[in-house]
Amino acid sequence: ACLAAAGIPALRMNADSLRRTTGFYPWRQLVAAVAGTDMQASDLQALLGADPTVSDLLPLLSPVLRTEIADTPATASLFGGGRAEKTQTVIIALLERLIPATAQVVIVEDAHWLDSASWQLLERFSRAFPHVTVTIVSRPLDPDALPFEARRLLDRPDRLVIQLEPFSRDGSVALVNAALGTIETASSIVDLIYSHAEGHPLFTIALALSLRDRGLLRVEANYAHLGLGDRSLSQIAFPDGVEGVVAERIASLTPAQQLTLKVAAVLGRSFDVEMLARLHPGDV
Repeated sequence: ACLAAAGIPALRMNADSLRRTTGFYPWRQLVAAVAGTDMQASDLQALLGADPTVSDLLPLLSPVLRTEIADTPATASLFGGGRAEKTQTVIIALLERLIPATAQVVIVEDAHWLDSASWQLLERFSRAFPHVTVTIVSRPLDPDALPFEARRLLDRPDRLVIQLEPFSRDGSVALVNAALGTIETASSIVDLIYSHAEGHPLFTIALALSLRDRGLLRVEANYAHLGLGDRSLSQIAFPDGVEGVVAERIASLTPAQQLTLKVAAVLGRSFDVEMLARLHPGDV
């Protein structure tokens, strides 16, 4: 939002834990943003066909497109590292024709899930587009587990590292109020959540919603207060971590709702209702 307000165009790609073994997958989002989701082989031919260095390599763009392009004799003979290197070449060539030569920002979310090929392409992209600021959002990275190109990118002298610390208690208060839709939350609730979440933002929000859904807190006149009845704070059992909270909330769903969630999970992080209805064994 801040970048948009400043008039700086921002492109975005998200790495995905479910796709971390699929080479170049995060780049689909960026390519779709600059080329559209319905780019066809004829469009690629019009853009790149006159370039002799990549005109025979268009099928290598398949990993970053929504449609598959059949191999040509030139690409069918490529394997392993040679194919990956040529794929990077043709992707860069495509982006050079689609990304404007004005100040841009590319935001890479969840970079800790990037596959090796995507790291290599990101390093090459940063060299090919010096006017583009690459912003990498990630959990702490293990340098020993990264490919050489990733280390070279992250070790550049012009890099700026911003380490996000856990939320303070005051910050946790704001998170709890935002999650519950309240103006004020009782100190006992904030202390309880903060002592368990320790400033972890997702865990803070998840615990607040868990307490609400379990009937352990009440919201009245935009004020959240404990509603324990005969129970004491020491009797409240908290799940371990965000995963535990999510599992607890799923367990509170009806069997039909849980079945729908399981079928949806098979489809992945994104799907349409029509596809879900076709796979669902019952009525959706």
